[in-house]
Amino acid sequence: MFPLFGLGFIRRELMAGTSNEELVKMIGKCEYSIRSIAWIMDNLLLRGGCCLVGVPERQMALGLHRPNNLALVIERVFFKTDLVNDNYFYAGYILGHYKSYNCPRYLERQNFEKMRKHLKNGKLQLVHGTMLSAIDNSTVPITVASLLDHMDWMTDRMINEEITHLLKKMDPVRGKIYWRTFADDVHSAPLAWLQPTRVGHADDIGSDDRVGMYWTTWIAHINQLQIAYEERIDTKQDKGLVANLVTGAKVVTFPFWKSFASTGSATGHAKDMESFYKYQKEGKTYCIFLYCIVNHL
Repeated sequence: MFPLFGLGFIRRELMAGTSNEELVKMIGKCEYSIRSIAWIMDNLLLRGGCCLVGVPERQMALGLHRPNNLALVIERVFFKTDLVNDNYFYAGYILGHYKSYNCPRYLERQNFEKMRKHLKNGKLQLVHGTMLSAIDNSTVPITVASLLDHMDWMTDRMINEEITHLLKKMDPVRGKIYWRTFADDVHSAPLAWLQPTRVGHADDIGSDDRVGMYWTTWIAHINQLQIAYEERIDTKQDKGLVANLVTGAKVVTFPFWKSFASTGSATGHAKDMESFYKYQKEGKTYCIFLYCIVNHL
């Protein structure tokens, strides 16, 4: 789209090594072209085309209340980051390749050989599979888990499952969980329970956010966690006719057998509630009542 709107010079200037200050001035003179591209992307591509590039509807729904998502992204990238020397994300998109001085740190000459050495020595582990499989296969305490934005399209139960598995593998003192989101705030209860702190917002003064397309980023410290995570039960699972009948019988016959249940020191209504949930959990009931009810049915 850039060449169609007279912005093809951006790639040429990046190839030529023009300074970032000069490039920003040149782009600043193309306000109409930038606004036109932003409008098309926000109103046509973002709402109708993101599914074609793998962005799930659930994630898009977190930010579609804003009318100018990609207009803000463009402004951040062109005018608040150094596209020439530092922002290898978008420079790489526009050029189709990285430059030696504008690339990920692991590709820099002084770091690449170190990375390859550690990979050969087994100090770097590459996992091809799900996040859960990577977590479960970890043999050392995890100090930092950078989860990016994939939780934007997961259900609360899936997020809770992932966090539960992760916490079992994390360093209890140094462990940190970091993620970014298309939402303006923490969008899921299991993430809110982590009591995270918002960090590195793209619009903050002095922000070093070079991606600019996520509206908030969050970090949580494991040693400050105040609750215990457990995997949720899938209530949609069908346990079968007999199990459903037994459960139903236990519920409706509770007034008859509650006096036989031992619940410690509880009295009154509290005693009744403790008895009810205790015997539901442990699967205990009285065979005579069940036999009569099931037989009758």
